[in-house]
Amino acid sequence: MGRGVALVTALALVAGCTTTHVLHLRDPETPRRMNEMVLSPGTVAALVPIPGEPPPALKYDVVGPATGGLLVSDGSGVATFARTDLIQRLETIDRSRGARDGALAVGVPAFFVGLGLTFLLLRSADNTQPSDSLSTRDASGAAIAVGAVMMAVGAGVGALYGAAGGHRDIYIVQP
Repeated sequence: MGRGVALVTALALVAGCTTTHVLHLRDPETPRRMNEMVLSPGTVAALVPIPGEPPPALKYDVVGPATGGLLVSDGSGVATFARTDLIQRLETIDRSRGARDGALAVGVPAFFVGLGLTFLLLRSADNTQPSDSLSTRDASGAAIAVGAVMMAVGAGVGALYGAAGGHRDIYIVQP
């Protein structure tokens, strides 16, 4: 059972955590929110293809705000103006939130796995050797201690994986 929990948790962390939001161009708050995203390092934009033009790059780095749009770069270092109506989606990656999510996603299950397995192992060992009687209170204390250690290790590992992947917020821009 412990391996199954670990496998599911690992797959969830590898897949990463993503939240999708919708920005409506008619909403007066949309330009302000887009300008706030520019302040986040690592913000990228996907643009709508323009008819008759070469297809745009898959993603552009957002360089800064501009009236009526954003300044984006394809990695060449040259900033290009992208009108708001040509922006299909914006993505931000928050590594600190990813670390927090990863620590919770791995640390909490690790505590309960450690708690349960230790308690069961100690109580089953107690039944096989009646001369070394281990009280339920002692078994519970040991199980909590092992669970806490496993939680700390799991939270550390989860935080590392979460920080590496980050938490991705995707903002779909609609008219």
